[in-house]
Amino acid sequence: MVNAVSLVISFGGSAALGLVYWGLAAHQHQQSEVGKSAAMIAAMILIAAIAQLGYGALFQRQLPVAGRRSGRLILRAYAVSTFVGVALATLYVASGLARHFLPRGDDWGAVFVVSTGLWTIFALQDNALVALRASKWVPVENILYSLAKLALLPLSLWGTNATGLFITWMAPIPLALIGVNWFLFRVHLPRRLLEDLPTEDLDQGRSLWSMTAAQAITTLLSNVSGSIVTLIVLAHLGGSANSIYYVSFQIVLGPMMFLWSVSRSLLVEALHEPERLARHTRRGLVTTLVILLGTWLIAVPLAPWVMLIFGHSYVASGTTLLRLQLLALPGTAVTAFYTAYAWIDKKLWSLSARALLSLVINITTLELLIDHFRLAAVGLAALATAAVEVVLFLPLTWRRVRLALHPSAPSASPAGESVNERF
Repeated sequence: MVNAVSLVISFGGSAALGLVYWGLAAHQHQQSEVGKSAAMIAAMILIAAIAQLGYGALFQRQLPVAGRRSGRLILRAYAVSTFVGVALATLYVASGLARHFLPRGDDWGAVFVVSTGLWTIFALQDNALVALRASKWVPVENILYSLAKLALLPLSLWGTNATGLFITWMAPIPLALIGVNWFLFRVHLPRRLLEDLPTEDLDQGRSLWSMTAAQAITTLLSNVSGSIVTLIVLAHLGGSANSIYYVSFQIVLGPMMFLWSVSRSLLVEALHEPERLARHTRRGLVTTLVILLGTWLIAVPLAPWVMLIFGHSYVASGTTLLRLQLLALPGTAVTAFYTAYAWIDKKLWSLSARALLSLVINITTLELLIDHFRLAAVGLAALATAAVEVVLFLPLTWRRVRLALHPSAPSASPAGESVNERF
C-alpha cells in the first residue's frame, strides 16, 4: 500500500506542477512554439521508452526476488538501454525526422541525443525504486524535478521558444540521476541485503528473451500510438491544435498514472508477499474505484476551468476533448489490472496482442473522424478504444481477480483447465 500511496503522491504532485509549468509556458509563448516544444519532448520520451526494451517492467517482476543480483541487473539495464537510446536518437536526427522542431546545426542534434540517453536512465531509476520498495523517494525526486523546471522556466526565453523550453525540461536531470543512483547503490541496496527477503531463480536464456521481447513490443506499440496521434493532429490540424491536444493529454495523464500506480504496486507487493495477494487485490480495487469516481465527479464538470489555466483558446477547443479523454479512463483501469496479473503469471505476449489491438482501433477511429470532428476526434477515438478494452478484457481480468480473492475456490473453467492457464 505504501508503494501505491507514494506513486499517487508522485504523479499527483508532478501533474499539478506540470499544469503550472505548461500554463505559464502557454502564456509566455505562442501556441505554435509550445506545440514544437511538446513535439520535441514527446519524441525524446518516445525514443527513450523504446530504448528501455521493457527493462522498466522487468524490474518490477525480477528485482523483488533478485537478491544480490539486483545491482548487476540495474547496471546492465542502464548500459544496454542508454546505448540503444543514443543510437536511436542519432538515427532519428540524422534521418531528418526532427527537422520540424529541432533547430538546424549539429549542436542541437547532439543535445537531443544526449538528452535521450539521460532520460532513459531517469525513467528506469524510478522503476528500480518502485520494484525495490523504495517508492517513498519517487515523489521526492519527481516533485523536486518539477519544481526545478518551474524555477528554470524564465530561461526558456533564451534561444528559440521551443528549444528554450526543452532546456528547462532537461537541465535538472543530471542532478536527479546522481542523487537517486547514489541512494540506490550506496544506501538502499546494501541495506536490503541485510533483510530476509524472498528470492527465486531469475528467468534466463529463452524465457528471459521471451519476456524481454514481449515487453519491448508492448512498450513500442503503446508509445507509438501516442506519437502517431500527435503526427495525425499536426498533419490535419496544425501546431496550435497539437498544443491543445498535448496540454489536455498532460491533464488526463495524472489520473492515468494514478491507475497504473495501483497496478505497479499490486505487482510489487504480490511478489514480496504472495501470501497476501487477496489483501493487495482488494486494496487495488478500492483505490481504482476511488480514482475513477473522483476524477469523473471533479475533473469532468470542471474541465473548462482547468483548460482556462492555459488561455481562452484552450477552453474553446480543448474542453470537449478533455472530457472525452477522462470518460475513457475505465479502459486504462481494466488494462492496468490485466497487466499486473499478466506479469504475475508471466503471460506477457497477451499484453503485446492487447497493445496492438488498441493501437489499430485508436488510430483507425481517429483517421476516420478527425476531418469532421477536429480535435474532439482524439477523444472519441480514445473512448472507442476504451470501450473495446472493457468489453474484451474486463471478463478475463475479473476472472483472475476472483481467483486472487478466493484462491481455494473451485474454478468455473472446464475440467483440467485452470483460470490461470486461460488468462
